[in-house]
Amino acid sequence: MGAGREGEGGKEREKPKSDAMSSGISPGAKKLLGVVAVISGLSAVVIGMIVDRYGWVFLMDPLDKQNHFTQTEVDELVGNHTLLFVGGPHRGGTTILWKKLREHPEIAGFGDKVGADMSEGIFMQTVYPQFGIGAEINAGRMQGRGTIKANGDLDTRGLGRYMFNPDAHITEDSNLVNAENRMDLFNQWSYFWPVHDASKRVFLEKSPPNMMISRFLQALFTVPGADVRFIFITRHPIANAMAHHAWLACRSQSIFELVLHWVVGHESLQEDLPKLANAKFIRFEDFAAAPEETMAELHGWLGIGNPQLYGEVEVKPDTNDKYKAKYCARLRADQRFRAAHERLVHKLGPRVKPFGYDLDEYDCGELELEQ
Repeated sequence: MGAGREGEGGKEREKPKSDAMSSGISPGAKKLLGVVAVISGLSAVVIGMIVDRYGWVFLMDPLDKQNHFTQTEVDELVGNHTLLFVGGPHRGGTTILWKKLREHPEIAGFGDKVGADMSEGIFMQTVYPQFGIGAEINAGRMQGRGTIKANGDLDTRGLGRYMFNPDAHITEDSNLVNAENRMDLFNQWSYFWPVHDASKRVFLEKSPPNMMISRFLQALFTVPGADVRFIFITRHPIANAMAHHAWLACRSQSIFELVLHWVVGHESLQEDLPKLANAKFIRFEDFAAAPEETMAELHGWLGIGNPQLYGEVEVKPDTNDKYKAKYCARLRADQRFRAAHERLVHKLGPRVKPFGYDLDEYDCGELELEQ
């Protein structure tokens, strides 16, 4: 008898080959392909999340996200429009004000998905330093490409810190004020504005750090016929500090440090305001309490109509309340926090009052500490 079984015709049956062998792929290669498939799937999910938040433009090369107007064309466009810049402390109302302004049919603002955090123009350009949300990452990336034209200290560019950086205050004395930079900056921003829409009389840009660079922006865009304007919006400094704590990057900072950051920025703006040709300074609390009246006043100041069919963006009147409640709860529960509050009022209270706020508003009355 033979060692193996015989089938019909006396031939030995062949053992069936494995799927891997029959397809020419080894088991090890199949495992590798499985890992690649998982990674590809995860990458697709991440890309999907990015695109959902920032839009497909986020994936474009920065060099492709710009117009190519000549210097003469840029100066003509600037001279025939109002350039409106919104600024103020982060978490202070700049975004909701920008959204309300953008609703007006004569105002052209960036869309919601332009590849930058909060659609802020500071992250959509390579002419001047970037400060604020994600600035450390963005600035490092831009410098690695060699496309940013001004450098600063990366360690003090972030949220709740950048106004401590002397380089964050840029004025008309900067060597960045020149015709080439005006052309570059306008070409980068105007890619996201409908510049050929004759109904748009105002080009709108919002970045909180505009409160530190307003004199630079005014000087940069000063051409014959230009109308450069600024609206600065602020918020009670303690509410603003508590709102900062909602961001992970700021949770290691004390309320005192965040209020001091607010004060430094506002004192800098106070010195700059007399040198701005057209600027408005409003409080978020007043805007939230009477949004329609505030917008009507701003429209009149801009010289544009106040449309009746207007107001899809809701402005909530009581957004400070939740922060005051949290602050008061900590005052009740923590003797050390109460002592820190008293130090805050003593040290920074006098520097806050010129801007229309009182730190004693957050004393929460005569509270008994919970034992």
